[in-house]
Amino acid sequence: MEKTDILFSLATKEEKGKERRNFPSLLARNRANYNELRKKLNEKECEAIERIKFALLELPMIHKSRHRFKKKERILPASQLRQDQLSMIDDFDRKLGLDQFVYFYWGIPERSVGGGTYVLIDPHILLNENCVITPADINDYRYQESTQKMAIERYFRKMITGKDWLEIIARRILKAVQKGQLTYQLWDFQSLGEIKFFGVVEPRWILGQPYTIKDLSALEVSWYEHGFSCNRHGYGVEEEIPNRVEKIPVNIEKAKAFWQNVVRNKT
Repeated sequence: MEKTDILFSLATKEEKGKERRNFPSLLARNRANYNELRKKLNEKECEAIERIKFALLELPMIHKSRHRFKKKERILPASQLRQDQLSMIDDFDRKLGLDQFVYFYWGIPERSVGGGTYVLIDPHILLNENCVITPADINDYRYQESTQKMAIERYFRKMITGKDWLEIIARRILKAVQKGQLTYQLWDFQSLGEIKFFGVVEPRWILGQPYTIKDLSALEVSWYEHGFSCNRHGYGVEEEIPNRVEKIPVNIEKAKAFWQNVVRNKT
């Protein structure tokens, strides 16, 4: 399989000025593929969106790797790893040039996928021009579409900047609040998108030291306290917000009021 024109633009954006100009223009055009960005907001809604985005940027992202990180070590994309270093990238990703990215997920720590090291990433990386998002992994689209070509085209049609994705998630949360929902539900660890950073992630974006899954309980609590919930299918729990006091000490009533208070500026 040849690399797509889209990925050629991406892969060479630091080398060829023409392609560097083309790729941002592609991402800008892809905004039209999201209904959330078409909706006109009134002044109060715009103010609420800014408060929601501020709250979202308090929650770090997670990079999971089979590689054992040292504190403040740079995170390399699979294309720059040595052959003896483990990666979660497969051959299909490589053929599309997706091995040139470092991947994060943003949400309640996922416990069903075993092993690995976890590194927390400053969520403000979303605002960096090298950060792009798709709603799902390329393999999800392969399962959903009848042909591989259709899956690839859909994947890249939905790719947008991290800044635009932050706006989309904020608008989705606002819509949920306006509908009277008490929490914003995540169905799995990629509910807030597949977050990709082109090239090397420098140490300045890394928060603290590497973790194991057992070390992430405090982060899990933080997500529940910020008004997120999870369903049983994706996370293996029965309650939307687990009330396991010994492990997940969450004030459920306060958590359910979080986004309502943000929208109404009562925080």
